[in-house]
Amino acid sequence: MKPLPILLFLMGCCLYAQNPMTPLESARVALQQSKEPQDSIKAYQDLAWYSQTMFIDSSFYYNDRAQVIIDRIKDTLGGLTNIKEKAGYLYRSGQYDKAIQSYINARSQYQKLGDSLNVAKINSNLGAVYQTSSRPQEAMKQYIMALKFFESDPQFDPITASTLTNIGVLHNSMANRKQAMEYFKRAERIIDQGNDVIQKANLKMNMGGWYINEKQMDLAKEYLEEARELAIAGNNYTALAAVDQNLGLIATDEKKFEDALVYFTESLSIKQQLGDMNEAATSQVSLATIQTELGNYDAAITNLREAISIFEKNKNEERLLIAYPSLNVAYIYANEKDSAFVYLDKYTSLRQKMAEDDIAGITLELDKKYQTEKKDRELAEQKSAILQKELEAKQRNLYLILLGLGLFFAVIIGWLIIRQKTLKNNQLRQESKLKAAQAEIEKQNSLQEQRLSISRDLHDNIGSQLTFLISSMDSLRYAKQVAPETANDKLENLSQFTRKTIGELRDTIWAMNHDEISFQDLQERLTSHINTANQASATTQILLNIDPEINKAHSFDSVKGMHIFRLIQEAINNSIKYSGSDTIHIDFEKADLNGKNAFKVTIKDDGKGFDPDQVPSGNGMRYMKERAEAIEADFNLTSSPENGTSVIAVVPC
Repeated sequence: MKPLPILLFLMGCCLYAQNPMTPLESARVALQQSKEPQDSIKAYQDLAWYSQTMFIDSSFYYNDRAQVIIDRIKDTLGGLTNIKEKAGYLYRSGQYDKAIQSYINARSQYQKLGDSLNVAKINSNLGAVYQTSSRPQEAMKQYIMALKFFESDPQFDPITASTLTNIGVLHNSMANRKQAMEYFKRAERIIDQGNDVIQKANLKMNMGGWYINEKQMDLAKEYLEEARELAIAGNNYTALAAVDQNLGLIATDEKKFEDALVYFTESLSIKQQLGDMNEAATSQVSLATIQTELGNYDAAITNLREAISIFEKNKNEERLLIAYPSLNVAYIYANEKDSAFVYLDKYTSLRQKMAEDDIAGITLELDKKYQTEKKDRELAEQKSAILQKELEAKQRNLYLILLGLGLFFAVIIGWLIIRQKTLKNNQLRQESKLKAAQAEIEKQNSLQEQRLSISRDLHDNIGSQLTFLISSMDSLRYAKQVAPETANDKLENLSQFTRKTIGELRDTIWAMNHDEISFQDLQERLTSHINTANQASATTQILLNIDPEINKAHSFDSVKGMHIFRLIQEAINNSIKYSGSDTIHIDFEKADLNGKNAFKVTIKDDGKGFDPDQVPSGNGMRYMKERAEAIEADFNLTSSPENGTSVIAVVPC
């Protein structure tokens, strides 16, 4: 679990139940009594501030009302405060890119005013946004800039402690355990000198998370229970939600699933009430994991789909890498293999993209280094050329005065030439090392792609289906008083499913053996499948017709080729299984899709047909639609009773 970093202007969620009037109520009274524009601005900003822990939409509304008055009276400082606070509300609502732009805008204006304190505060807040949105390098850069300023004066010790805690959390998320604890200890020395229960709760909570990562669960519980008491005492509900999340992780590790369910549910409820939907989504993933363990697959799938929707909207790739496999597992246990495959494909595609981004970053860094060295070399060559010309001029002049001085300058020139050759040789060696490094990166990239392809296809065709076979055989083995006829039927079904699995494995191996799949390859594979189907069926004949104008040399990548083959295969299987048709026609012809070259494949039978509006959409139909969406194809299924069924897919080339 990755705790929320602390924003300098969000020092906890405080509810003032013991006071006769809450800050929110006081702000409303102040607005009613305000007579000057500045008083109204301050009241609206206070209303926005105190609404954020309960109604984040209200925060945006009051912030906008304040901005109207600010624009009217041209209040520069009030406008800067408004921009900075709105950035915080954007952060809490999960709109990270907009929050970053707002902070950068405010920081630029504070820099022009020479307000170093607010610049440092914004740097720290930017670090928190970058950290939450999984950009650790940018986060560390902002935190360090802020820390340099805050450590310069003891009056900023509380802010220094918050920044040190955030840097510790960032190191912990990057598995730099030693550095993380060093920053936590530095923050602890400052916090122990004061009596800020909110900061103490945040620090204890984060240290508890550190001990969880170190698998020291007893110490983790000790710190987290202390943090929980401090959070409740200080009405720090943000920290309380994070503590419950961590305690849920410990209960999960100890197989105490009912306790974990309570902790994750409470954490989710608090985060939803605070309006922190991105962190609420994280709790939904944890809650879904427990629901899957307890066999409540429908609830787990619902939570995971909601969480994934939020993560995809916020482009939070780090958390999607956890949510996609969790949903894949939930679908497998719910026996929805096709949906499981979709999210497994999303996971492998995201993992591949992130690996490619890492490699691209390394390559860019090497290229920058090479360009810098190249410029330095060119500058050295220019300086050397200028110096050589100056020496030659002096040599000509001094040669008339004294031959000895001329010889002296000749020696200097010779030394410069030798030095230049040495520099050039060193540069050549550096270039050779760069080329070797780039070749190694390309090699590792190729190996990574192969591993991802093998992992995805083998898991598709063996992992989930063998899991289904194992669970089916276990249920048959432990079933009581099963009639021989029933057992034989189940064994026959398992036998057929096994043969289907073997066939799909062969198809996967076929795709894995091709970097690209040409139309000719696809035709050959389809012909083989059709021949097998024709031999197996005594009543149905399958006919394949391909328009001669189609370019059979055209190639697809192996993933797209497999999707096309699977879609057609599913349509054939459905027709054989349900239509009672005598003949199935498969026609390929050239087509146009949104102004681009495409081909249309039609799978049509003369069977009994059905009314699509009266028959619920089954796994087969959903499976074909998902395959079509994966390759951006236009998919259409038409059927009516006694008039057969037609499946059409227009696939872009």
